Amino acid sequence: HSVDNCIGGVTQGCDPLLGATEDVCDGVDNDCDGATDEGCPTLGEQVSDPGFDSVSGQVCGGPEYGGPIDMGGGWNAFVVDSAPTNGYGCGNMCAGASNNSGYAGGSNGAGCNAWVYQCMTLPNFSSITLSYDYKATSGYGGSVHGVAVYGSCSEGPPSGTGWRPYTGDSLFYNGQKPGTMTHFEHDLTAELAGYQGQTIMVGLRTNNSWAASYNPQSYIDNVHLIAE
Repeated sequence: HSVDNCIGGVTQGCDPLLGATEDVCDGVDNDCDGATDEGCPTLGEQVSDPGFDSVSGQVCGGPEYGGPIDMGGGWNAFVVDSAPTNGYGCGNMCAGASNNSGYAGGSNGAGCNAWVYQCMTLPNFSSITLSYDYKATSGYGGSVHGVAVYGSCSEGPPSGTGWRPYTGDSLFYNGQKPGTMTHFEHDLTAELAGYQGQTIMVGLRTNNSWAASYNPQSYIDNVHLIAE
């Protein structure tokens, strides 16, 4: 900062921290300490365990919800009964990880949602790409599967059937249902440009969508979010 030495015959002082704010990941020295974005994520890989190498565990739904649980490697699993009054329950609707992949689905529980997801804070980037391997299977065409990115993320605790690990609309959603493990890559620079320095959610979703006996299942592996 700089000020005039003298104003109206009065010597002026200079506060070098005038206007300083808490540092955020935006490419600016917000706290005026001479360093930029200290403590913020660095460019490159943003996913803690892309291949689910150190991840294990499972959670299934209950009267309202199951989880979220921390499965290691930054990954969480969560199941919620979005229609608890229908009487089906979500006892066999599960989310978890095994054999180096995440999964979400089940053999009953009409109206249930199962998620495997990770929260991450984005660095200041010029471009960012999401890639992953994904498949979705079901005996019913109305079941809902997908890979999503949301502009908020929570690891809980949940608070009833209205709670989700995110709020608001998705920033990205791939609702395709490939029957075999398929590789996808998406340039999300435009979608995530306004979320630098913020915590987002990347996740796999299965919604049983009133298909209680059709065993919808989704799987995901090799999840990479690369910031450059």
